[in-house]
Amino acid sequence: GAETDSAYVQEIVDFVTGDTDRSFLTPR
Repeated sequence: GAETDSAYVQEIVDFVTGDTDRSFLTPR
């Protein structure tokens, strides 16, 4: 449902904005 999507999106946002392991998103 929407709740699950929101939680998933929020986690992705935190992950990306956190700049943690972003290298896997950018192709080398």
